[in-house]
Amino acid sequence: MVREIHLCLPDVPHSDFEYLSSLPNVQSHVVHRPSALGRMWWGTADLPAMLRRIRPSVFWGPAHKLSGAAAGIAPSVLTVHDLVWKFAPATMRFHRRTGDQFL
Repeated sequence: MVREIHLCLPDVPHSDFEYLSSLPNVQSHVVHRPSALGRMWWGTADLPAMLRRIRPSVFWGPAHKLSGAAAGIAPSVLTVHDLVWKFAPATMRFHRRTGDQFL
């Protein structure tokens, strides 16, 4: 049985990770939204649209954020790297803190 991995990204991957697209059964889906507001749009509109097209059996969100729209499309697993936004918000830049708290 062939399994596919779909990388859904808000911008081109860092050069250290470009090789992932050349691996067998790996497909990249990139919508260029490099700004903070663009990434919020990506997570709430672009990502759910990608997931509806791809129809994954499982969605893994490595950035500890997932919109309700994306979560309703496939079973989802999130990785939480830290809880700075919750326990030490004063150490964060305003737009990052606000975005993390909102999402």
